[in-house]
Amino acid sequence: MEGSYGCVQAPVDKQGRVKLPLGFSAAVLPERFVFVTADPRRRFLEVRSEAAFAALADRVRGAAAGLPPDAAAALVTEYLGGAHRALVDDAVRVALPGRFRDVVPGPEAVLVAVGDAVLVWDRAGYESGQPERLSAIAAGAPGLDPVLLDIAR
Repeated sequence: MEGSYGCVQAPVDKQGRVKLPLGFSAAVLPERFVFVTADPRRRFLEVRSEAAFAALADRVRGAAAGLPPDAAAALVTEYLGGAHRALVDDAVRVALPGRFRDVVPGPEAVLVAVGDAVLVWDRAGYESGQPERLSAIAAGAPGLDPVLLDIAR
């Protein structure tokens, strides 16, 4: 299993910074710089190491090639082109870019480590979106159960 996994609540300070918990920092460190981008639907922010962002960019460009030209241009422009390179300070904090403060206005965030990324949700948005996420899991459950339970098909 590569990367970090887990979920914690974290404060967003007045400068718009969030501290990455020690276990989560493995997803983005030891690099001093990370990329912060908004989920294409602006539900949360994504923090990735430079290497993980480069791999994401390759996947997004590959997926964009199969989209209608306007959708491809919008996806690449907003998702990749809107990314912000940020410094991880000595206290393992990442400053959320000002242009993304509407996505995570604070003062509380929920950090979700998923492999090579840390998703930064506004606490209220994370909590209100949970029923929709659980419904999506339930809708996919017939095909998901064998995977989650490690049952051979």
